[in-house]
Amino acid sequence: MEITINYYGQAVSVSVEVYEYLTQADHKAENLAHEQRRHWDGREFDEYIISTEGRLPYCATPEELICQRETLDEILAVLALCTPTQRERFLLYALHDFSYAEIAEMCGCTKVAVYYSIEAVRKKFLKFFRNLLNDCPPKWLPGEGCLLHHREGQAVSAVCPSCHLGGYMKIINLRLRYPHCQQDKLVEVSEEVFDVLCQSVREMRNYERRKRYHRAFYSLDAFDWTENYALEHSPSPEQLVMLAEERAERDRLAAALREALAYATPTQARRICAYYLGGLTQQQIADQERVHNSNVCLSIRRGCATSTATTQTTLRESEGGMAIINLRKHYYPLYTKDTFIEVPDEVAAVMEECRLYENRQEGRKKYYHVYSMDCTPAIENLAMFLVQSPEDLIIREIDETAEELLLAHLAEAIIQLSPTQARRLHARYALKKKFREIAADEGVSGSCATESVTSAVRKLRKIFAQNGWLEKEV
Repeated sequence: MEITINYYGQAVSVSVEVYEYLTQADHKAENLAHEQRRHWDGREFDEYIISTEGRLPYCATPEELICQRETLDEILAVLALCTPTQRERFLLYALHDFSYAEIAEMCGCTKVAVYYSIEAVRKKFLKFFRNLLNDCPPKWLPGEGCLLHHREGQAVSAVCPSCHLGGYMKIINLRLRYPHCQQDKLVEVSEEVFDVLCQSVREMRNYERRKRYHRAFYSLDAFDWTENYALEHSPSPEQLVMLAEERAERDRLAAALREALAYATPTQARRICAYYLGGLTQQQIADQERVHNSNVCLSIRRGCATSTATTQTTLRESEGGMAIINLRKHYYPLYTKDTFIEVPDEVAAVMEECRLYENRQEGRKKYYHVYSMDCTPAIENLAMFLVQSPEDLIIREIDETAEELLLAHLAEAIIQLSPTQARRLHARYALKKKFREIAADEGVSGSCATESVTSAVRKLRKIFAQNGWLEKEV
């Protein structure tokens, strides 16, 4: 029994076992998707997670337990500073994951009031932790001669005051403050230097915020010492040499561009300059010149092709070298970057001809909506059934056996015909000749040849029927 299913948009007939297997696979994929959405870490639900994390529950270390307890005490201390209403609404929002509308409905107030209460608690938390990081007293570590101090989100340490009469020193990491330091390097600085560094970090952060706010992504210190120093600073000899080389290269490219555009028509040169140098789009150029967009596109493409080909030919003739081709242009899947090599002119001409032929073939395929121009229209069927199944191979073997048996019966039946009938039957169906051609070859009339072949076919049909060689129609 076969069942018809929709497999990737096509109606396919499969057996009951295959249909049940596909149904189980769909259920398995759907279950995996549900389990993946349920897991917080986004990993795929499989047997490895069950065997590793399901059997061995996570156990925090003593240090983590102490840190969690201290954090909980700090959170409770901040919540104690809030009003009962603010504390209730914040816990409903943060712990129980209720929305503003649900909290407002439970408390009998508006969503705006709930929002203001939660924002007030959040501001108290931010203020508490900011003061804890910046202004809290140092915490002494028992049994050690140093203390911890947190400032600006970076952990630093200071030496015990008893070791330095002038006050404890701060230890900073230069890698976190200077990009040229690639490794951790801890140095001791005084408290005044540490305050200056923190002030500079705050100013830089404020400067970045002002740039984003004003959309001034270059500098807000216009007419200040930064730009003046950059403009008035005298370059080094190495920089002067590099500037001279860049200027010479730019002049050479400008001269080559003018020379290349000289080979194009004035319209092509004008549109190329407007498109590549003026920054205009093809539609804008078409609107200015009152032409269609396709004309501008074709003009720019032909102008670039003509200028490039003529320039390469001129350079090759002047230098006396071989043709230079780009392998990425001819062998894209193998060469993803520009790779230029020198080849003889004959090789370059053949490769260019092949490339143009391929382009024409692609254009014809797009025009006729086909996949290949040198194959039969049944190429899709051949591609689909290229790999035959075991059932197809068995059917093919049976057909070949039946065909061989039919040819053997046909040879045995032809022996019973007269030599003239056998000769004319072979000329008609094997050599694909027409009746008048057979009549002309044997010097008889066309009706005689037709009657001979027709009688031979009737006699063959009679022989097949007597011997039971005809296939029974179902």
